[in-house]
Parts: sequence; C-alpha cells; structure tokens
Amino acid sequence: MRARRVDPSSLDVNNVNLTFDDAAGSLLPEKTQITTGSYRPTFGATANAVDFNGPAPYSSVLSSFNGTSPIGTWSLYVFDDLGGDSGSAVGGWSLNITTNAPTITSFLEGRSWGTLLAVARRRMLLTASLASLLALSGVPEAHGQETPSFQPDGWVKLCGLNLGCTIDPLPHPWLGKDVYNTTGRRQTVAVDINEGEGVRFWITLENDGAQTDTFGVQGCTGTRVFEVNRVLLGKHKRQDPGAEDLTRRYKRGTLTFDLDAGERVAFTLNIITHTVKGMTYRCRTEFTSQSDPTSQDVVVAEMTTY
Repeated sequence: MRARRVDPSSLDVNNVNLTFDDAAGSLLPEKTQITTGSYRPTFGATANAVDFNGPAPYSSVLSSFNGTSPIGTWSLYVFDDLGGDSGSAVGGWSLNITTNAPTITSFLEGRSWGTLLAVARRRMLLTASLASLLALSGVPEAHGQETPSFQPDGWVKLCGLNLGCTIDPLPHPWLGKDVYNTTGRRQTVAVDINEGEGVRFWITLENDGAQTDTFGVQGCTGTRVFEVNRVLLGKHKRQDPGAEDLTRRYKRGTLTFDLDAGERVAFTLNIITHTVKGMTYRCRTEFTSQSDPTSQDVVVAEMTTY
C-alpha cells in the first residue's frame, strides 16, 4: 500500500510530529517553516513523480483507500529532493484506520454480537491485528457468490536469473491468483539483479469469468537500462527458437487471447539489464476483458540493479 508523497519546501524539518488527515484545516506550507500539527495530504508545487521511487499511482486524498482491504503491508516512502543533508523518522510512524461495523444478515450460535460489533466500530492502529478484527466483527463467510461474466486473472512468478529458473515451489511462488486490481498489490514480484544480467518471469492469464472472452494484453516497453528482450508463448527456462514470439504485440498492446471460462495461457517475459547500478523498473502487464473493458487485472515484475 502507499502513503502520500509530499514535497513541501526547502526549509529543514526538525523535531516535528506530522499528522495527515483529509479533515484537517490546512495543507502543508510551501514557503514557510513546517511545524507540528495536522495537515491535509499535500502535493508540493515542485513535486516530480519521475524522481520518486514509491509505487504509483499517487493521490492527494487518503479517502482514495476507501472500500479497499486494510490487510497487508503498508509502507511509507520518503523522498528528499535536495542534497547536502540527511534525516530519519526518529519516532517511527503509525497509521490509524477507521472501520465501519458490518450489517449482519445472519448469526452464528453462541457469539456475543453486541461486544463484537463494538470492537468493529473502534478506531484501530495499524499495529493491531486487522485479521483478528475482521474475525471478531462477526462478518459471515461469503458462500455461493455469483461468478462475474467477464474477469481476467493474472498471475506472475520469478522464473530466475539468466538460466537459473526454479519451477513452481518456494522460494518463487506464483502471486496474484484470485486477486483482482489495477495497482499490482499482492501481484508484484520483486528481484534484485546484477547490472548486465538477464531475468525471466512467467506470467499466466486465466479466464475467471463465467463466459468465453477475449482478453487484451498491454505490456511494458522497457527502458534503456531494462530491455524487454523476448516474450514467448509458454513457460521457458531458456530461449526457445521454436516458441511463438509475442514480443512486438506485447509491447504495442495488440496481444490478445481467446479463452473459455476457466481456461488459462502462460507466457515468458525475458528482460535484459544494462550496466547501470541502483536503478528500479516496474514492468506492468495489464489484462483487459474486451467484453467488459472495466474488468481488468494487473501484475508487476519489479527489478532493481546492483
């Protein structure tokens, strides 16, 4: 998950305690000293998203997280765009999450619902066990939910560096199965790679919808440091001259697959790095239902050279 990106001013910030709240009365000051207090999330006028290493997308309101699950790893990214000094968050940071009590439509015998719902209404710190909160809130398990008509499901796993692919088991599991979003959350594989090496990822697309569908694939195009070398149909641990080459269609966004309900297809993404250290690249692969373009899924292969 993401915290907000702020680039407020060139003045030093020392011994302050900042609270970001959509309901706060003011933004962070641009030209005057920042002091302890509550502020609305702020995009500075000099903010440059190109230089910032935190994962996109960015938003200027915390309410953009409304309706999403709080369970998972939350990260705070800090970027200093002026050189000559350094700093740290001495007191650490925390996140307050407000949850609404669910509407109970069925009850399980032997539970004290009044007590449990009171717990669910409380404001919790991130350090509390959110999984336990949901269990105590008495939310019934969902059974028999209707399968959507059109739903792509992308998975991704690290095959390996150069020719060192490791097939399915740990430490390189598949990520993203039955997870649907366009941010890559819980669908991102990250790897550190020696500059000049190559890396392979396996990507699977499954039709999780109830009907036959055609899915478009928009892949990443690479950079001068991270070159999309080959995209081959099937799972390959090395280059296979006999495999169908999908590279051009993958990069141009013209690659499509026709899949029956429950059918899946896999392909291999091969990226070569060039001799620049300390660079990070997030290669997004976006799947879109052509029957319902609002139904999408995204997997991400993230690489950092050292």
